[in-house]
Amino acid sequence: PGNLRKQANVTREHLLRPYPQYENLTVNGVGNWRARYQALQLRLQRSYAAGASVLVSYNYNQERNEAFFNDITTYRNEVFWLGSNNARHRTTVAGSYELPFGRGRRYGGSMHPLLNGVIGGWQTSGIFTYRSGEFLRFPAAELVGEPAISNPGPAKWFNTDSFRVQPAFTPRANPYQFPGITGPIMWNLDATVSKIFPIMERYKLEFRFEAYNLTNSLMWANPIMTPGNPLFGRSTAQAQGNRGREMQYTLRHQF
Repeated sequence: PGNLRKQANVTREHLLRPYPQYENLTVNGVGNWRARYQALQLRLQRSYAAGASVLVSYNYNQERNEAFFNDITTYRNEVFWLGSNNARHRTTVAGSYELPFGRGRRYGGSMHPLLNGVIGGWQTSGIFTYRSGEFLRFPAAELVGEPAISNPGPAKWFNTDSFRVQPAFTPRANPYQFPGITGPIMWNLDATVSKIFPIMERYKLEFRFEAYNLTNSLMWANPIMTPGNPLFGRSTAQAQGNRGREMQYTLRHQF
């Protein structure tokens, strides 16, 4: 059986494969493939006190996986350690704070009930996330110069003149990625403002106003990585998961 079994002509590439009668095969659960993951994780937390709480976490990681470098090493079953293109740095900052105004708080303990209903008892919370740029993965290409530049940005993340279209029937010789050549960073800020309005001892109203991507910031996607493409090296799309500012409010009755 196989898609190519009865064809009159089969490419040399397929004839060199262990099962030449088939198209591309995916093999899962094969042993002897190794991976290495190392990480430094830090966490700083201030428990709730004086109306505030803060949590800061940081992760630095390095990962390597065995892989084939090009078609020749694939045929020889020779592997090398390929560094992961994952972002090296990730930071999260989360916190909440009760504004010190209104009854039961630092300022305005004897505030008039009507005034307290307007400016007293508010609470805010937020979460900020940051991720450094991912290492850019390059396809097989002819390398003719230094790929790094001093001022990378959406219009040009690396020296595109250093890469030319790979000549036909030529095995890969360029690295998959280069130190310091990464794509755009990713960061986001979400925030919430809320207040509870007591009606009776058992009944309360909770108002919440939430904003996602509060700063309405655009995060770029990784650039186009195809040598010969007129947009090679440029970011032309918005990063996945990054959307324009979204706001919503809710009023919940508790009883």
